[in-house]
Amino acid sequence: MTAVYLIISYIVLSSAISKFASLSLQGSSSNVQLLFFPALVFVFLTDVLIAGLFTTLNIPVLRVAAVGTVHLVFAVLLFCLIHCLHRGALQKPAEKDVRDFLGYIVIVGVAVACGFAQFGMSLNLNFSSTDPATHFANTLAVLDSGRVEGMYFTYYITSLVIEALQSFTGIYGTYKIFIIAEIGYYALDACVFYSLLRIIDNKCATSLCVTVLYMLGYPLNNMVFGFSYLGVGTTLFLTFTFMWTAFWRTCSCIKLLLISLIFIFGCAVCYSLFAPVIALSLALLSAARFRTFVSGHK
Repeated sequence: MTAVYLIISYIVLSSAISKFASLSLQGSSSNVQLLFFPALVFVFLTDVLIAGLFTTLNIPVLRVAAVGTVHLVFAVLLFCLIHCLHRGALQKPAEKDVRDFLGYIVIVGVAVACGFAQFGMSLNLNFSSTDPATHFANTLAVLDSGRVEGMYFTYYITSLVIEALQSFTGIYGTYKIFIIAEIGYYALDACVFYSLLRIIDNKCATSLCVTVLYMLGYPLNNMVFGFSYLGVGTTLFLTFTFMWTAFWRTCSCIKLLLISLIFIFGCAVCYSLFAPVIALSLALLSAARFRTFVSGHK
């Protein structure tokens, strides 16, 4: 039951954020669908941020029930705000919405197929490096101690998944949940990549083909070797790029800056070597945005 509660809370809050953010794009309902997976990454970021804050204050991090409740409360508040803006009416899905939805299904299907090819239908341990042993131990440490430290992004999120699903696998099958989380990170990275291609007006079929090719490269390597921190770090950078691409003209620079700082923090506690890349990108983008603003007011 806790697993269903957690999944629903992530879906509902991500949908609320997607709908709210789409109001700035002045587009059709397809924007909501393309925004969903970047919004899901942002929800992960806020969960990780809260966990780090709680540990700093010497408070145990939130567990599944509390996390799900917080998600649903914020989702209700966002939907109420959308309703107050009189812009929350449901729209009939367009043909391209259906194509995008099918595209996401194909991407998830490819990720699951690659996962089964690597770990088997029984999800046996078959990583190509010893790194996952350290990550698994650190994830269990978060569950046991209620604290986070170091580059803990995937440790905390995976610990929530383990807590939610452990009743199905038992304590001796916990490693299977860890593998499921690795496959999930792999699929999420590809879905965000597809959303990025689609938001810059690439065709659905072209975007899907390029995404599948992308999946068979670096992201697959991360899953096979268990480098989840690298894979999620890439996902954060892709989401950061998506955000600036989608909201370059419609969102204020201050909002983009504040959200970007959250992404820099997320990279610092996921894979710290990626944080300077996002910080440098933010500096260059801010300078370009300022130059555009000045040019438009001459």
